[in-house]
Amino acid sequence: MQWAVGSTKRALQRHGTDLPYSTITRTVDPIEGTVTEVPTSVTLRIYPESLQVNQYNFPTLVGKTVVQFYLAADALTFTPKPSDEITYLGDVYRINSFQSFTAHGKTILYKLIGVKG
Repeated sequence: MQWAVGSTKRALQRHGTDLPYSTITRTVDPIEGTVTEVPTSVTLRIYPESLQVNQYNFPTLVGKTVVQFYLAADALTFTPKPSDEITYLGDVYRINSFQSFTAHGKTILYKLIGVKG
């Protein structure tokens, strides 16, 4: 299992780029019922890859600028979600969907589909 985590991390270290990753954490006060939103931004090693969309693979994204991002799951303190954003080449990409890859029951890699906002 360690070989899968190590291989993923080494590949992202060699080919990835340090990109800003922004997420919003929402907490609800159980007594007052108020919602507090805390924006958090971290720099993560991410591998961006252009993605050609068409009516067969992502029909709802046709005509939009889409980038596929690979993110190592090792040592992440959060799980990506569709409202998160990644800044790449000066443009902000909102996560549209994501897929996780596991080895021996442990998540080792996330594939994030980002749409330029």
